[in-house]
Amino acid sequence: MPDDLPEIIDPNKPSPDIKLISRAVREGWQIPPALMSVLPNVLAKLALSSNDDRVRINAAKVLVAMAAQDKPRQVEVTVQPKNTDLYD
Repeated sequence: MPDDLPEIIDPNKPSPDIKLISRAVREGWQIPPALMSVLPNVLAKLALSSNDDRVRINAAKVLVAMAAQDKPRQVEVTVQPKNTDLYD
């Protein structure tokens, strides 16, 4: 486990913290900008250097979810009037 993690994640038990961060990202919670600026680095350190496979995998999953949220989503909508006789 990396020793230089900010105190936002408990280095002795990171899994509950990672799960909460994952939920916040997935559900679109408002995460303070100061925290969002350090989260990717913290999660990357965990994903690359944790001794626990689950921690590494979960940290990587959250990073992927964060990256997916940053991409704009394209939605295509087609609207057709129900009654076209009104326009004749």
